[in-house]
Amino acid sequence: DSSEGVPELFYYNQLLISTSFHAARYTSITGEPCHFIEWKDPYPYKLSDIKESGAPSSQEVLVAGMLSPAHLLDIIQSYTVYIEDDEGRTKKVVPRYMQYRGARKIVERLRKDKAGGTLWHTQGSGKSLTMMFVVRKMFNSDDLNSYKIVLLIDRKDLQTQLFKTTKAIKFTVNEAG
Repeated sequence: DSSEGVPELFYYNQLLISTSFHAARYTSITGEPCHFIEWKDPYPYKLSDIKESGAPSSQEVLVAGMLSPAHLLDIIQSYTVYIEDDEGRTKKVVPRYMQYRGARKIVERLRKDKAGGTLWHTQGSGKSLTMMFVVRKMFNSDDLNSYKIVLLIDRKDLQTQLFKTTKAIKFTVNEAG
């Protein structure tokens, strides 16, 4: 059970990307093989922006949507967090494409309309992380970093999960009385 090498050398690695012919999948440096997923949406680009005729490959979508310099820096700055798992191990978490797109759209709407909005999520889609990515993006933005965020939570288990997630991004959350 002894580790080999110097694991600290990998702390600065952001992503692991696996490619094969036209396919591409990614995870964080602490991701397991089952965590490799496709980046399926090149937001804010359209699929036709990437490839004029025919459907772009998953490699082309990943490169445009995740690895363009502005997107990669944005993901590193506002969308990469460290979370402690149930066994006490620290895991680096990077966004799934729908979390990145959803959080960016919320921030864009705040800039444009100064209004809130609704983001629909399914069970297990990473709602808590998406909310934290929005908070981090706002905190890292000069025009939005003075906003106060209010989260309305309808279940105790979601409240526990959310408080655990907020610790990971190093923000103070106060529970209303």
